Amino acid sequence: MAAPSEEEVARRLPLWVALADLFLDGGPEDLAGAIVRAARDGEFSAQDVHDILHHEVGPVFYPNLLAVAGHWGDWGDDFVRETVCAYLAGKPLSWWKRGIARRTINLAIKEEWPAIKAALS
Repeated sequence: MAAPSEEEVARRLPLWVALADLFLDGGPEDLAGAIVRAARDGEFSAQDVHDILHHEVGPVFYPNLLAVAGHWGDWGDDFVRETVCAYLAGKPLSWWKRGIARRTINLAIKEEWPAIKAALS
């Protein structure tokens, strides 16, 4: 995906923020609920959420789960916006980083995904 328009960034940002919380070392208690609310507010389907997670948010934030002492607190809307937009405007991950990212993303969403998918289907 190319860098999104400001309008599209505004629509995606709440979902980006909710999805980025998957990669915190201890995120919000109702993480699935936050993702579902953001998806519904932005009119995103379960497939959209899956794609945004795997192609926009996950590739940026997955390394936090691999760190010995990862980030614990809130990422902050501005940081999420700037980081995801910079990733989307830059070059994609190498093939081996995509593999690591995919496995890490799938582990991060493993518990929440069934509830998210059911709520959005």
